Amino acid sequence: MRNESKRTPSHRSTDELARSLSNKPKKGDEMDGNERVEELWERVRGEVVGDPYLEKWCDENCLKRYLRARKGNLQKAQDMLENSLAWRKKMRPELLRWKDVEYQNTLGKMYRSPYPAKDGSPIIIMRPSLENQFGDHDGNIKYLVYVLENAANYAKYGKRSERFIILVDFWKYSLKHAPPLKTSLETLHILQDQFPERLGQAIAYDPPRIFGIFWKMISPFIDPVTYGKIKFVHRKSKSSMQFMEERFNLDLVEEKIGGRLHYSYDHEEYGKVMEKEEIMYSQGRGPEETTPRTTPVGSPESTPPKENGESLARREELSTEDDFYDALTLSPGLISVI
Repeated sequence: MRNESKRTPSHRSTDELARSLSNKPKKGDEMDGNERVEELWERVRGEVVGDPYLEKWCDENCLKRYLRARKGNLQKAQDMLENSLAWRKKMRPELLRWKDVEYQNTLGKMYRSPYPAKDGSPIIIMRPSLENQFGDHDGNIKYLVYVLENAANYAKYGKRSERFIILVDFWKYSLKHAPPLKTSLETLHILQDQFPERLGQAIAYDPPRIFGIFWKMISPFIDPVTYGKIKFVHRKSKSSMQFMEERFNLDLVEEKIGGRLHYSYDHEEYGKVMEKEEIMYSQGRGPEETTPRTTPVGSPESTPPKENGESLARREELSTEDDFYDALTLSPGLISVI
């Protein structure tokens, strides 16, 4: 008599085989998006559960960002996320407070703009020429993390775009303002590996040609995805200013960086905003939408273009600047000609 308990798959009925196959664990490339999110959570939950901050940080959107950053590869997303969890346990960005880092920003070298971009993205303004803590690597990195975490919370709890824009204003920049290579590389590491899929765009506004020396040094370390998000903009370039008009409501962008808003960084007032937001974020809520729907008081009216000889000469000047900045954006290798 045949032993029915030892039947091979070939002896099973079609229904039995189908049930058996449906119960087999799926491989990563066989899962749909939601299944991958759930699987990634199962793989890292042991490092998250029990830590109230990480439980709140490692939500569904966070898991999706890490999966996108690794093109859906579960193992690579897991490795990246585990690295970030270890980094956050050591850095504890949720414990950073304005009073601990404000000395880094007394001149306004880096801050979040009062108003987001057209798509709701928070805007982080950087002015390298206002660096006031040369040589303080740890302090600079800690302040960077504070600003990035604030922008991420501003987006999360304000239900805005989860990607932020970094707008670097090269006003009065010279090579003496270039950060040490160590600080630059760690900044890249933090942006790429600890805040993946958070950078929507990095805009270099009006960089002098001398910046090409620093760019040539740092650009080989920028991964292709991040590199593709970098845009060089010049105030004398027609195409650059068209880009700014498309990306931003220029009534809500500072005059210094191509907008029409009368705004200057006020350290004391900015600190009050940061301290207020710290309390709200710790309570799981964010600031109300404050973006005005009309031109702010004091902003100049836009001036229609003049059709005269002066405007024609201006257009010729703009077109020549376009060529240089388009080349700067296309390839780091072209910097060698500067």
